[in-house]
Amino acid sequence: MIQEANKPHEKDLSAENRENINPENVIFSIPHATFAIQSSLRRRLNLGYTTQEGQEIIDYRRLRNASDFATGVMRKVFPKDSRVVAVGSRVVGDQNRDKAGLASDTDPDARFRSKDFNGNQVWKSGQELTDQEKEQLAAKYWQPYQRTLKGMVDGKLEDSGSIFLVDIHDTGNISMNKEKGDSMKEGSDTKPFPILNFGNAKDQSCDPKVFAFFKDKIVQYLLADTNLGIINIVNKNNEIYGFPFGKNVLTVDDFSNPEVVNKFFPDNDPYSRGYITKEHGMKPNMTSMEKGGALDPKVDIETGVWKQNAVMLEFARELYMDEPSQKVDFTKAKAVGVAIKKATYETGWAIKEEVLKDDAAV
Repeated sequence: MIQEANKPHEKDLSAENRENINPENVIFSIPHATFAIQSSLRRRLNLGYTTQEGQEIIDYRRLRNASDFATGVMRKVFPKDSRVVAVGSRVVGDQNRDKAGLASDTDPDARFRSKDFNGNQVWKSGQELTDQEKEQLAAKYWQPYQRTLKGMVDGKLEDSGSIFLVDIHDTGNISMNKEKGDSMKEGSDTKPFPILNFGNAKDQSCDPKVFAFFKDKIVQYLLADTNLGIINIVNKNNEIYGFPFGKNVLTVDDFSNPEVVNKFFPDNDPYSRGYITKEHGMKPNMTSMEKGGALDPKVDIETGVWKQNAVMLEFARELYMDEPSQKVDFTKAKAVGVAIKKATYETGWAIKEEVLKDDAAV
């Protein structure tokens, strides 16, 4: 007779296997997964520049630089019923920006921008999006993404009583400016982007204990994968930083020091949140509730347990990409995705089984 534990349909829920089993309360959000854009709009994009010699050049790196490079690749690692993935470039409506910024070029929460993050004009002169086009694009891309994400949040809350949402992004050091090159975004003296920036709206979108648990897990998984070569990046950046820890060469063992961890994997610096993190994890304003404001369901007021935890991840593209050529190492990108998934699963289980309940922050 086959023992109950050995039946193929039974999941191994041992502590050692938590990182491989979906706790069903986790969500992976990938709002900048693609640079896809319809041809009629693509022709209107400002992708050209003039060299010092007067030569007109079309640089398609600008189009690709408008969205993430590898988060779309990572999506294959995450289960379909736990992921939401954008199908259009952020040029046609940024999924991670507030609807209040619909028609504003200067609002940092604007869905549509007149300039990209490197200061380049997005659209050719006279061919900018009209307000009507913005409304149409919002209906085609932004609204379906938000409906799907909200539906997934509500469904998992109903089924599990809690969610842990991870909003995933990547960013680079290379500026897509007037000419091809490998200069830093703000000039050659700019410090490199952290290997991974963790954001929880400065402890307002995720229980600090949950946040610390997740961060510890993902850093462990990333450092353990020697094929990613993170220590090589660490030591390159360590030199640029001026050897702040008094060592020319850092090793994995040095990451037992929280100061080393926070130097290369900082919290809320430079980014702390986006629209998605705020919308699905922002802690309710206790003062407004005391004044008679509506109760926010994201935190159980009686127990202080956070029912909705949302974290933003911003990876340095150099983890899996040669930035000047924009050549992506898809094997490394998927490996980063695996690290995210394992850490997310473990965190989801910790929330679901109330491992962190006694220390939950109100």
